[in-house]
Amino acid sequence: MSHPVSHRRFFPPLKGEGAGRGRFFLSALLIATALSTSPAFAAALEGDAYKAAEAAEAAYAAIAKGDLAGAETQARAALALQPDSTDAVRLVMDVLGRQGKAAEALGIADAAVAKGTVDADLRAARGYLLAAAGRSEAAAADFTAALKDPGLTAGRRAISLALADAAAAAKDNELVLETLAPFAGDMSYDVQARIGFAAFALGRFEQARNAFAAAAGSAPAPDRKTAAFKGQAQAEAALGHGEAAGSIVRTLLGASPACDMDIAYLLIRLGDDATALATFEGRCKDQMTAAAHLDAAYAARRLNRNEIASTHFKAALDADRAAPTPAFDTVTAFGIQRGIDSLDRRFGLSAGAFYRGARSAAGGGSVGQGIVEAYWQPPVIGNRDGKLLQIYGRAGLNALTPASTVQTDSTQGAVGLRYKPFSDLNLLVAGERLFPIGDSAMKDWLVRAGYSMGLNTDIQPAQSSYWTGQIYGEADYFVNQDRFIGTIEGRYGRDSRIGNSPNLLGSLFASAAYSYDAAERSKSATAVGLGAGLRYWFRQTQYRAPSSFIQFDIMYRWKLGPTDRAAGLVLQSSLSF
Repeated sequence: MSHPVSHRRFFPPLKGEGAGRGRFFLSALLIATALSTSPAFAAALEGDAYKAAEAAEAAYAAIAKGDLAGAETQARAALALQPDSTDAVRLVMDVLGRQGKAAEALGIADAAVAKGTVDADLRAARGYLLAAAGRSEAAAADFTAALKDPGLTAGRRAISLALADAAAAAKDNELVLETLAPFAGDMSYDVQARIGFAAFALGRFEQARNAFAAAAGSAPAPDRKTAAFKGQAQAEAALGHGEAAGSIVRTLLGASPACDMDIAYLLIRLGDDATALATFEGRCKDQMTAAAHLDAAYAARRLNRNEIASTHFKAALDADRAAPTPAFDTVTAFGIQRGIDSLDRRFGLSAGAFYRGARSAAGGGSVGQGIVEAYWQPPVIGNRDGKLLQIYGRAGLNALTPASTVQTDSTQGAVGLRYKPFSDLNLLVAGERLFPIGDSAMKDWLVRAGYSMGLNTDIQPAQSSYWTGQIYGEADYFVNQDRFIGTIEGRYGRDSRIGNSPNLLGSLFASAAYSYDAAERSKSATAVGLGAGLRYWFRQTQYRAPSSFIQFDIMYRWKLGPTDRAAGLVLQSSLSF
């Protein structure tokens, strides 16, 4: 948005612009006249002044001919003859600037300011050089000093705009508005657009909306008008005026068939994911960056177009890997890969073995279980922006005797349907039909609900050791038995990478468990303990994060309360595929 006036307007003008050159001559003559009362120095000073003026004249002539090297030689000669002349300093700065020697020009200005050879115009000239060098705060200080000096001869409006640009670059938007306040009645694009951006950054959306509207009305070119309209639409959206913002964006879309990523992002902000996705895949398809593919993927996922979302996530990874300087860090890339795995998943398999022993007969003796479950996740309706629907079947085998002798007649079968109704809340509800495989298994209906929350339960690819924890609660109701069972389990500890791969992790943790069973004499049981575990992740591709793991845990829990049903030695292993 910055359109600074060239710094050369503050330097002596070219041949034919006699006023500036006349000032230089006049300066020389006044110095000579003022010091002529000292006979010892008058002749020498008069000679230096005239020689400086001649050198300056020669510099202007060389500039007019395009001989910048010669102009530099003459300008430096003039400065050497009149080292305290700000006109001479600015002349050298001008010639250096024309040659692209901005650093040298800035060095000349700094030296002059350091020794006190400075006026308002020189301050302003140095401000432009500082701004071009990216030293925004220093530039703003010079522009401010120049504007406060009544001796400034250069255009105050242009310097005020330059100060506003320097303040904006330094993120001092209050200073931008303060600087432009005297020009609030100036409806030009140059003033109003700057006011609009500063006001928007400060959250003054109504002021921003009005300023952008004025800027659009006075924009000198189509691209400036478009920029002002986009700013107005952003402000309208921030004010909650979605219909007004949408109207502006639709007008912009219809005005030109060219790609404008800003418009696509505006559409996303307005919640119009469908039009935004169409813009990404239509007029902007040949200009898609890694970041644009990522935004298109998220828009498609929100629209439940999972295949399209997966394609854009993969394209984002490809584009970032091909970039000279990739923008995605390890954590971002892993998150994208995990998202692809979630979108592409259709089937899953899990298996587990569990043993709990060293309990009293009242606590149920030793118990061992083995469970295998498979699920199918239908396309589209199976994953709707993180809302999951799965059909599953399960078979479980219990060992019921205190000696943990396997009882094949206890084999239990189940088929069911589970649903995760919220994208960002890990709540599952399920209904299933239990049927016997073994003679002693039950036949019943089971209604279940489970909720979990965790810290760093997935791989942390950028960390070799980190704190991790999880709390899981489940409520089960057996309809025919009219029996309720509830469990809550939690653990907190530290996972550490074993070796160089982030996929093999060892863990040490504290554990707690609570269970409630309406069919037991002692309905509640609580225990706490310590444990250790080992987990290995596998099935990783260039696009998918490791989608399977195998885990082994060993822990010992001590009872809290009269029963040790939740206590004792616990061994468990699990596979998630």
